[in-house]
Amino acid sequence: MIEPHVISAMREVVGADWVSDDIVVRQAYGRDPHPSITLRKFKKDPLTIPDLVVIPSTTEEVQGVMRLANRYGLNVIPMGSGNNLTGFCIPSRSRSITLDLKRMNRILEIDEENKVIRMQPWVSYARVQTETMKRGLWNGGCPAAPASNNLISNCLAYGGDWQTSLAYGLGIRGIL
Repeated sequence: MIEPHVISAMREVVGADWVSDDIVVRQAYGRDPHPSITLRKFKKDPLTIPDLVVIPSTTEEVQGVMRLANRYGLNVIPMGSGNNLTGFCIPSRSRSITLDLKRMNRILEIDEENKVIRMQPWVSYARVQTETMKRGLWNGGCPAAPASNNLISNCLAYGGDWQTSLAYGLGIRGIL
């Protein structure tokens, strides 16, 4: 359980509407079809549910959340689209918060000359491909996941090994 004063501090950082300790919300974030998670849920393991869900919208808010988590000894589980089958977004310890990055969904810049895109973590592969194709560019591959998945989290989780990796390189090599 996370203390009320810590929850209040989180609300000050990201806004009251973007922090939830409601059991229904927390249960929704404790889902994953991986067999080990299903077994843990069947055994009624309480650690499959985060103690708190926090949804920041800026880098500064993420920094504020991380400072509080460090100060109060909270485990942080960053979450992209949540479309994984590996249990990456499910808590394995008590005093865990899910840091849902869905509000961080903006493409900040597309540098056509240097072929560089700056974006926030929740931008999908489909959106990147759409925006680059409008400029006559192409992303160079497709992720080993649905196009609705976040490009950055997919590359970080799985290395960005795509069908076109031999021609364009691994997706993870393009993330700074």
